Amino acid sequence: MIARTPAPPYYAVIFSSVRTAVENGYNEMSEKMIRLASEQEGFLGMESVRDKLGITISYWKDQESIINWKENPDHSIARSRGRSEWYESFRTRIARVERDYEFLKDSPVLLRSLRPKLNEGTFVFCTLGDVSGLDLCDILFQFREEEGTTVVLRKEQAVGRGMNYSYEASWITMDLHSGLEETGLTALLSGALSEAGISCNIVAAFNHDHLFVSKKDTERAMGIIEKLVF
Repeated sequence: MIARTPAPPYYAVIFSSVRTAVENGYNEMSEKMIRLASEQEGFLGMESVRDKLGITISYWKDQESIINWKENPDHSIARSRGRSEWYESFRTRIARVERDYEFLKDSPVLLRSLRPKLNEGTFVFCTLGDVSGLDLCDILFQFREEEGTTVVLRKEQAVGRGMNYSYEASWITMDLHSGLEETGLTALLSGALSEAGISCNIVAAFNHDHLFVSKKDTERAMGIIEKLVF
């Protein structure tokens, strides 16, 4: 089972090991450690596989959470027995996760794995004949059409430049890397919102899908998406 972690950054503790032939309570202790770790503040999830080489990865909110888990008395006992009984060798690596990606083939599974994220601020759609005077860092995205170039940026930036707009939106990011070739996912989302009378503009970027809904519909839209996901 792949752990469902939040959006980065977070931390990963990677434990690689080679077992001895000694059992002597190993499985019971392993189950106990999984249960205890999941109860710790800052624990985000765990993945584990074993053949000749075992790899267990636990995910944590921050380094303080990792240190607190290491200092847990029961965990200290388990590590001591691991050295004396259960392992021929092991190595622990701690890494900060800066980016993550995910691929799931089936749309229903994809839907359950979505993590909707409401970005702060109000965003507006503007159309311009010439965008050369805009700072690219201010533009969330742009699309060129025959009639002009559509840009989306923060409301305060548009107001500061005296730009006209007619639509104030909230920006919701679908925090899942689904791939540009995936089908059905955006239809499910837009269909559910449409049934509730909520219009949305969907932008498929390389890493994530992004939904823009009217500012007044933000709370309802998030509730509908979260209901689909959870």
